[in-house]
Formats: sequence, structure tokens, C-alpha cells
Amino acid sequence: MKKNMYYLKGIFTITLLFMGLQLYAQKTVLQLNELPKEAQTFISKHFKDYQLQVITQKTKHYFVKEYEVYFQDRTKIEFDSEGNWKEVEGKYKAIPSGFILPEIKNYIAKNFPTTQIVEIEKKTWKYEVKLNNRLELEFDSKGNFIKIDD
Repeated sequence: MKKNMYYLKGIFTITLLFMGLQLYAQKTVLQLNELPKEAQTFISKHFKDYQLQVITQKTKHYFVKEYEVYFQDRTKIEFDSEGNWKEVEGKYKAIPSGFILPEIKNYIAKNFPTTQIVEIEKKTWKYEVKLNNRLELEFDSKGNFIKIDD
């Protein structure tokens, strides 16, 4: 019986902890001029013909801010707290490619000439690219092809 009480107290404590973390993560709606300058420049350079729908700021994990920009056509860009792009998602429509490493664009043009990039995610040591034929490719941080992800 005593063992069950400790077990229940542990579950209760963990539940409260997760609820607190969920409440701590907040989303705020922003205007374009409230984004970091880096993000504003990225949008004006590569997405100038897109119509903004909403911009949100997520605050989580001890004041770490991330930004999400949604356009009318459902394209989404995620930025880190400094305004550097992390992910661009076109919802299976081609995305602008001016910001994508030339090595990645050249590899795709040569090996998948009839496809378009519909999503790209920049991680610490690699890029993950989705094509409109649903293939997912991985490249290292310099744009060298690693593998087709399944």
C-alpha cells in the first residue's frame, strides 16, 4: 500500500511538471517589423511576392524564442531566436530556392531534373530536403549528398 502511494505521488508530480512546462510555452502574434532583422531581410528577399497570413512567436525553454511565419498559400517558414531560417515548408508546392546552397540545387537538378523542392530543414550538421515526388534527401552542412531518406 505504501509503495502504491509513492508511485501515485510520483505520477502526480510528473504530471504537474509537464503541465507547468506546457503552460510556460506561449505563442504570441507579431507584426512583420517585430521579427528579428535577419528574418525580415530573408522574407523580403526570397518571399516578397507572398502574402503574409500570420506571424507567431513561441517562447519556450527559459525564454528561447522561435518564430513561425505563415503565408496565404500555406507556405511556412520557421526562424530561430536570431532570425535565421530553420525550415521552409511549401505544403507540396515548390518553394523559392535563392537561399538554398548551390550544391544542393545542382545535385537535385542533375539527379532529379523533373522535381521541385517543396521543403527544406536546416539542422546543426545537415539539411533535409523533400521533393514534390515525396523523396526525402539528406545533405551535409556543405551541401554534399548523403543519402535518400526513407
